[in-house]
Amino acid sequence: MVAQKAKNVQHKVVSKNSNLDSPLTAKEKNMIIEAYGIEAAEKYVFNKPQRLKDIKDILRNRVALLVLSNKNLDKLQKLSEVPLFDSYRSIERDVIIDKNNFNPLKYIF
Repeated sequence: MVAQKAKNVQHKVVSKNSNLDSPLTAKEKNMIIEAYGIEAAEKYVFNKPQRLKDIKDILRNRVALLVLSNKNLDKLQKLSEVPLFDSYRSIERDVIIDKNNFNPLKYIF
């Protein structure tokens, strides 16, 4: 394998925000349950410390809803075209996007 014999490969250290160490909020826990269902959430998220930390990172640091006035957004994919994350349960697409209750875990970005 060429990749295993490569020399002078620079490795990037991935640092996570310290806010991932704090417990889930009630809202975050409800978002996980909404996306996974209670049984799958327990099995695949709440009982897997690294997976839980990854999801906290998504909710706390990686997703932001912005209002972009006077911007041409034609090249961007519409949320209505993004597939739903329905691997563990049936999920309904949001008809109206409310920035205070938007759950990014429901979508496959």
